[in-house]
Amino acid sequence: MNGDQHQAPIEPGALPGELPPEVPPLPDAGSLKACAATDPARLYELAVAHLRRPGPESARAISWIAEPLCTEDSYQAAEWAARLADTLLTLTGPDDHRMLVRRMARQLVQRAGWVTLKPLFEQLPEHLDGPAEFRACLLQEIALRWGVDAEPYLEYARRLQELRHPLAWLPLASLRFEHELCRTTEGSMPGSMSPATLRAAYPEIPPTEAGTAAGGRAREVPDTGRAEAAGAPLAQLGRWEAKFYVLAQPLDPDDWNAAFLAELPAQCLAGTTTDTIVAVHTTADDLAGDLFVSAYSGGLWGESRQGAYSRLLTWHSLYALLDLDLTVSPYDAVRLAARHHWLRFAVDEHSDNQWFHREVTDLGFAVLDPGRTRIALLAATDTD
Repeated sequence: MNGDQHQAPIEPGALPGELPPEVPPLPDAGSLKACAATDPARLYELAVAHLRRPGPESARAISWIAEPLCTEDSYQAAEWAARLADTLLTLTGPDDHRMLVRRMARQLVQRAGWVTLKPLFEQLPEHLDGPAEFRACLLQEIALRWGVDAEPYLEYARRLQELRHPLAWLPLASLRFEHELCRTTEGSMPGSMSPATLRAAYPEIPPTEAGTAAGGRAREVPDTGRAEAAGAPLAQLGRWEAKFYVLAQPLDPDDWNAAFLAELPAQCLAGTTTDTIVAVHTTADDLAGDLFVSAYSGGLWGESRQGAYSRLLTWHSLYALLDLDLTVSPYDAVRLAARHHWLRFAVDEHSDNQWFHREVTDLGFAVLDPGRTRIALLAATDTD
């Protein structure tokens, strides 16, 4: 087949090509790798043969076949990997192979020769179909890892903006603010920090009696939509909580501390006192890193969102915590976040608090707005 034939449109409901009546046996890893280097079209055909017989074994086989296609550093392998992703998204339900297709996008960009992906963006989409979804993921994986600054990537990105693809809202290069996002690898998990490790790594803000009094006067402001956006990167962990509060008077910066937090009405803070909770000063990028890793990992039992959608969920969570409209650019959001006051907190294992598992992942953050009257709280915990 030539390049034009490779990119022929796939008709919904029909599998491309002539398929054998029986699924060929699945080769071993070494044979698949060799085939990806010499005859990637054969691996595509093998994957499609398995796609015709849906089920758990079929999904595992397709994933096994896709990996050498995505990691082989050649134009031909990249072309057939994209063809496979397009086929999976076009011929099955949008969620059937979502996790695999997003992982394929990230694997393709992790190769040394990601420039071989350029031909995949030469044909602009007319609407948001399967191929456009895959390339939107691919484009954001490139943006996060390397940055996008040339055609045809830029033209494709502009087209996705015109079509209102959600990923098209993201910047086409990683901000310095996102430094932790770029270092996340397969198998990464957000960890837990105890009061002792927090004190060792961050500057602690001493509790005050005025902080206790001010925390007791904070009034909760329920906002379900904002809470869901804030907690979306953490949604696959064991449990999470997002809360919002207001104060009648501006809080003294010295009273933005553990004593204040211990008085807030929240399940994640129940049973805490100034003896069992530690709050330290941090910055928004610290939270962004944990949000991204949480979404990327999916926790112990959830589904990895991979880089593109983990990045989107991370930014949307930060916007919800800062109470920003999405018309604000991420660059302005970083500037505004720096004007806020950020705390990271941890609860002692010997406290009366039963919300945190204190096993796999425990996260706790709070942010005070520049006017010092509005507070957002976000926490999560996970266990095996």
